Amino acid sequence: MADSDTPFWAKDIPEGAFISHAPSYKVGTYFSLFEEHIFKNAETGDIRYYVYDPIKHGASPDGVYPVLFFFHGAGNSLQGINVINYSMAELYASPAYQKTIGGAYIVVPVTNERVTADGQLENGWSGPYYEPVITIKRQFFDAHKANAGKGFFLGTSDGAFFVWGMLARYSAEMDIAVPVSGGFIPDEEKLAEIQANGTLILSMHGKHDELVPFNDLVTPHLEKLKKFSNIILYHPDWVRNGDGGIAQMNPGGMQMGQHCLCNQVGANLMFDDGTPYDEVLFPEGMTGWIRDHK
Repeated sequence: MADSDTPFWAKDIPEGAFISHAPSYKVGTYFSLFEEHIFKNAETGDIRYYVYDPIKHGASPDGVYPVLFFFHGAGNSLQGINVINYSMAELYASPAYQKTIGGAYIVVPVTNERVTADGQLENGWSGPYYEPVITIKRQFFDAHKANAGKGFFLGTSDGAFFVWGMLARYSAEMDIAVPVSGGFIPDEEKLAEIQANGTLILSMHGKHDELVPFNDLVTPHLEKLKKFSNIILYHPDWVRNGDGGIAQMNPGGMQMGQHCLCNQVGANLMFDDGTPYDEVLFPEGMTGWIRDHK
């Protein structure tokens, strides 16, 4: 194996462990359950967003359902409709996930990323998107007043940075936030404000993250984060695929298997044999956790 193909953490894997190169689930099975919408916005360009409506797929029209907003990582908007999966959202529209949760709306906003002539990615999640995204949220809840319950905001990587930024600005309108593999953690004063607003935070980050280093961007904040009763920390030593192997992948030569905890959240934090990733925090997977907090 060439050096460029060898993750820096390979020398540290536990005895008896093995490396796994892909998630177990199939991408694209549930894309047809989502409808595409457009939010007009001049500054960022019109914002495409996908919606799964549980009532249109058999849920009771009299029910109240959480609204799950999912925010994708950098570059994912360039992958067309696959962004639904890459944002962690796809499988949450599946009958099995919907049954465990008890029904849920899903909203997947998409940035207008583009690659410049010199290969730089621009117009991803950043300041200009805050106001249009919270407006999409407000309009969605207004349009579904009878059925919309708590708002969950889940983001991966760049999307997790964005969720932290949303918390710093709009926590009074966010019931639950789940940043996955993202830094940009607010200061203690802002975290106290978020707690006062009643927002629950489930912060997830793998300890061997290759792209958003845990020791650099999370460890310095741990003592601060632990002071707040509204913050739950999930920091697995190893991010693993459904087969139990330690996750490794390097698309384009970029190691990101341990960064992509999003794949495991998408897979409901459950192994292929039905064992939960964490029997204490997620005994029935992420869907069970959402159900218990909706």
